[in-house]
Amino acid sequence: MGHGGAGHEHAPGTAEHEDVVSSGGPPRVPGHLTADVSLGINLMRDARRRAKLVLQLDIENIADNVYVIAKEGEFSPSQYSIPRLLSVTARLRF
Repeated sequence: MGHGGAGHEHAPGTAEHEDVVSSGGPPRVPGHLTADVSLGINLMRDARRRAKLVLQLDIENIADNVYVIAKEGEFSPSQYSIPRLLSVTARLRF
């Protein structure tokens, strides 16, 4: 950090050298695959056979794999994926 650029001088008695430049670009976070499931059921119907009450269960990240999804740099904290997430939704139409 802070090596090179305008006003860069070497201490007396040290050898001149080339600044190192990365050739591969920034390091990347490896990709991951997660499994998600969503189930729904119609519990009540009206006279026209349209659903009036619907229940839905969603499960995200079934295997509960927590992994790094983003890392800005050496001095910033990593961001991690969510652990297993369960949600239940009830939808009522009238």
